[in-house]
Formats: sequence, structure tokens, C-alpha cells
Amino acid sequence: TEADGLSRFSYESGQFTRYQHDPNDANSLGSNQVNALEVDRSGVVWAGHVSDGLSRFDPETGQWTRYRHEPDDPHSLGYDYILALYADRSGVLWIGTYGGGLDRLDENAPGEATFTHYRHDPEDPASLSDNLVVAIYQDRSGTLWVGTYGGGLNRLVPGGAEASGSEMTGKQHAAFVRYLHDPADPHSLSHDMAVSIFEDREGLLWVGTGGGGVNKLDLQPKRFALYQHEPGNPNSLSTSDVRAIHEDRYGDLWVGTQGGGLDRIQRTSGARGAIRVTHYQHNPADPGSLCGPNVIALEDSRDGSLWIGTGGWGFCRFDRETETFVRYAPDPVSPDFRPGEVRVIYEDRTGALWVGSWAIGLGPVSYTHLTLPTT
Repeated sequence: TEADGLSRFSYESGQFTRYQHDPNDANSLGSNQVNALEVDRSGVVWAGHVSDGLSRFDPETGQWTRYRHEPDDPHSLGYDYILALYADRSGVLWIGTYGGGLDRLDENAPGEATFTHYRHDPEDPASLSDNLVVAIYQDRSGTLWVGTYGGGLNRLVPGGAEASGSEMTGKQHAAFVRYLHDPADPHSLSHDMAVSIFEDREGLLWVGTGGGGVNKLDLQPKRFALYQHEPGNPNSLSTSDVRAIHEDRYGDLWVGTQGGGLDRIQRTSGARGAIRVTHYQHNPADPGSLCGPNVIALEDSRDGSLWIGTGGWGFCRFDRETETFVRYAPDPVSPDFRPGEVRVIYEDRTGALWVGSWAIGLGPVSYTHLTLPTT
């Protein structure tokens, strides 16, 4: 199989610009398999790959710079399989890897970077809980949260009374506080696969888990409230296998699931913590339904559109007026049709929409509905 690379959608032209790996061009995208995507405060686009490291796109020059793990350089990228990227407010890029823990990138100049590594140490309870890092998020207080595949949720504490052990930059120390599932504690994290993290407008932290539903963290007194699938209850999640969480500009919380489609959580004016859940399912016979049952990426663009990336069915846009979905999927009429696995969607500061995907087969993908409907 071969992947589809990275696409940039322009609202002005209504067209996609494709970025793909060229083995004969050192300034092209590092790999066509884009697993993670981030745009930092300077407008630089970062793409994380499967087994091929990190790519940096300079919008001024239109060129890509590649970073790979160098076994003889302890300050190079720690691991080439990247699962998550996050640019914090200070300009630091955080990198979650598949087996290599967490990396911090400090860029000295374009193309010149120093990587600091944070890894799990079974002898140090203040180290990262697991080396498979799948989610990274900085809350409004500046705290960095790290979700892992099997080690629950981590909170990074630079210095302070809770910190000991792990090196952060060589000048200060850091530790990780762990939040793990405890079968004996109903207010602990519901599952140790913490795949998505998001802070809502009220300052509450939401954590999506791969099997335990959605957790809402109340830092005082450090307890989790659980929202998951309850058989026979239509006001519960469609499934507890969560892959993405996002709050839109209207305060609604959207939950992408594996196999259960998309759920919208709306907080009601009733009892404290009361919610209303609306389910959006994929129906192959209905072109206005959700584009696929496996939702792995969510993005709210500046015009109020909600964009949904799926595993195997391309991506779509939610039309709030009609409660239907406009699909931007590979064209089934085209002989080069391949279901597109859209792993990441991100809107940059110019309003351009970046789409990172995998695809099955060979040849270019032919997309339908390439222009946005007039609103």
C-alpha cells in the first residue's frame, strides 16, 4: 500500500494543493503517511509520519525540512514513528511517539533543532507512565497533559514540590503525575488508553479513552466523571471506544468514536452534569449521512463548519442548518477510487484547511465536492 500524503484546502479557490514525498527531492514531504499534524504560532506546518520522522513546512519558501532519529546523536528526534504533535503557547513543539516516549523540540533556527527526550523508567514513578504517546494538550493554565496508549493520563510538572528526577531542558527538572484506572475507585480514569484530551470553555478537561468512554476531570478534588455507552439508554454515547473530542464555538462537545459514528454532547440547564446526546451514524444509502462510522479527526473552522475525518471514508463537513453532512470523499466512479483514511484535519491561521491522510492502493485520489457550497 501507499499513502496519500498531505492536502491543503483553500477557501478562496475551493481547490486542494497536494504535498507528497518525492524520493528525488530532499525538500519534499518526508513521507506520504501523515499520522499527526500541527501548525505553530509562526505559521510553520509540522507533519508526523509513520516510521519516517518529522517534516517541517515553511510557508514562505514552500519547502519541507526533515528530522529523523540519528542513533549517534542524542539530541536528534528520539523515535521516527510519530503519533501526536502539539505546539504550546511558548513556541515549543511536543512530539508523541510510538514506543519512544515524548520529545520536546526547541528550534534554534530553521532546520536546526534540539530534541529533549522523556521516557518511561520503571524504576522512577515520576517518569512518563508509558512510551506510547497518543495525545498531547496544554490547558489555559499552561499545564501540559499527555495521553498514553496503556499508561493512562500524565500531567507534566516542571520544577515545584511534585517534581523530581526527569531532566527537562538541562537547566530545570520535571516530573509526571499519573492518572490511572483503578477498578476499586469509580472516580478514577475509566480506562488507561487516553487517546484524546480537550479543555472546554469552562476550564474542564475532557479525556477520551479507547474503551472507557469520555472522562471529565474536576481538578478539585481531582476526580473524574464518566460518560460512556449504556445499553438501552439513547442519551448515552453510541460506544465507549472514543477516538477524538472537540468543543465547537457554540459550546457543544463532539465525540468521534470507533464504529459508532459521531456523538454531540450538549449540556442542559437541568441538574448539574446533565447532558443531551445526539447520535450521527453512517448510512451507505444516504449521501447526507456521516461519511463513515470510524471518526478519528475533528476540526472547527473559522466559518463555524465542523470537519470530520474518518478511517476509510475520507472526510466531510457538518451542515448545521440541515443537520446533514457534505462529503469530500474519494470518488467511487473514478477507477483510482480508494477509501481515504483521514488521520488529521487542521485549519491554519490563514484559514486554509490541511488534511493528512492514508489511502489504499496506487495513484492519486479523485475527490468530489471540491468547492464549498455558497452560504
